[in-house]
Amino acid sequence: MKKLVLICCWVCAFNYVSAQTIDTLKKVADLESAVGENAVYVIDGKISDKKIDGLDPNDILNIDILKKDTTSTFEGVARHNTVIITTKGFAIFQYQKKLKSFSDEYKNYLKSNKGNDSKLVYLFDGRPLDEDDDKKIKFLYDIPQDKIQKVIFENVLYKNMLNNKNQILIIITK
Repeated sequence: MKKLVLICCWVCAFNYVSAQTIDTLKKVADLESAVGENAVYVIDGKISDKKIDGLDPNDILNIDILKKDTTSTFEGVARHNTVIITTKGFAIFQYQKKLKSFSDEYKNYLKSNKGNDSKLVYLFDGRPLDEDDDKKIKFLYDIPQDKIQKVIFENVLYKNMLNNKNQILIIITK
């Protein structure tokens, strides 16, 4: 009986993973058919000839599509549909670089934690950021550097109020 239950669980799990893979492949095919085969792909700020081959869908933070003749900062791409893909790793690197320029304490924290800032609580103009990682990453990535007035890194004693996290990064805008 135990073997039958394990086999059923394995088959269900396999079907679920297969369905997710098929769904992802369908979305990729839909994207490619929507933009055309001559589309230009810009991945993490660089023109790519790989299109989206090799990208894990779970690593993609954002996809924007610019139609032909749209103003672009990339030379020559305005003649084609352009797919702009931002990965989570690139977005994290960029917002950390931006915020480090305002706080040596944050810079040191990242250095001692090998770039992992997942244990920080972020306050933006006095409000805590959403705990959902994708939303938080996108929000921090989208803050224009020239709108930031100050970044303060604080160690705090009230761990229970902060879901057992004891460091806060406070971002104050102009």
